[in-house]
Amino acid sequence: MMDGGMQPGKYLWECMENGTARLLRVYARNNPVVIPDKLEGHVLSSIGAYCFSNAEHLPDKNIRETYLSAEETDRLHLHLMAGMDIEYLELPDSVIEIQDLAFYNCKSLISLQVGKYTKNIGSDVFMNCHALKTLQIRGGIQEPSGASAILHRIASEIEVHFLGSDHGTEACLLYPEYTESYDEIAPAHIFGRNITGEGFRARQLFADEIVQLDRYDAILEKVAAEENDLTVGRLALLRLLYPVGLRPEKQREYEHYIRQNGFVTAKYYIDLRDQETLQKMCENRYLQGNDLDEAIQYCVSVKWGEGSAHLLDWKQRFASTDRRNRYTFED
Repeated sequence: MMDGGMQPGKYLWECMENGTARLLRVYARNNPVVIPDKLEGHVLSSIGAYCFSNAEHLPDKNIRETYLSAEETDRLHLHLMAGMDIEYLELPDSVIEIQDLAFYNCKSLISLQVGKYTKNIGSDVFMNCHALKTLQIRGGIQEPSGASAILHRIASEIEVHFLGSDHGTEACLLYPEYTESYDEIAPAHIFGRNITGEGFRARQLFADEIVQLDRYDAILEKVAAEENDLTVGRLALLRLLYPVGLRPEKQREYEHYIRQNGFVTAKYYIDLRDQETLQKMCENRYLQGNDLDEAIQYCVSVKWGEGSAHLLDWKQRFASTDRRNRYTFED
């Protein structure tokens, strides 16, 4: 039997020389998949190579098999969670290592949550994980973590959520996409490296495994010059909604950029049907005026009646407040 009260599942694993466990394969009912921190009393410290890939690379011997539930009815509903089947995954705090190609071709993986001690990240861990949009770190943004190591394996745009002591989002940073290419410098077969996108610069802004927020905030102007309006709007909005360590002058800059890109940003959250974020945009007046009107019309065009109703309510609130303020001023 497996320790802890996690969801029913079957786990293939091996015991390493130091007595900890390396996970090899996972069978579960459905997403999200929550991995336990122990297998038969052995602390789970490593995610093996190709663990969640359809490409199976198992050792020749000493594979152990453990069920969370001994009920036969549970076992009948378990299936391999790999490749396109894995969407949401939570790794325990005990995991310190993710080996090469662990998520190779996991094209449906949307969200990964790890502890702050997951720092040893192999090569090509997230190869072809094109849907991965969210990384959650169970640790505060001012604590050392493996965020930098993981980000250096992800070139696509991704949100990083730092979860505080209450397990809610304490801070959220957007890291834009970047691309790399190499040009051969003949005839010596020396290659020049070309990097495009401010996302690469943003990924370098760590010291002693801690995000350097002042340095992150300093790239805003370059992001605005280099990236598209949606990236600028989302980066600004997320920083404003979770303003840990945000200086007043930088707050004003972010507010300027989010108001410049209000509708583009709101459209993104309308497509997600994310009413909570839209409400926060309205509460802070990041979405108002013509941008709010466009957002309402877009809700109508995509047949999201609940969204358009809430945005109309905010428009009426703004009009009422503006009238009161105008009358008070004239009096």
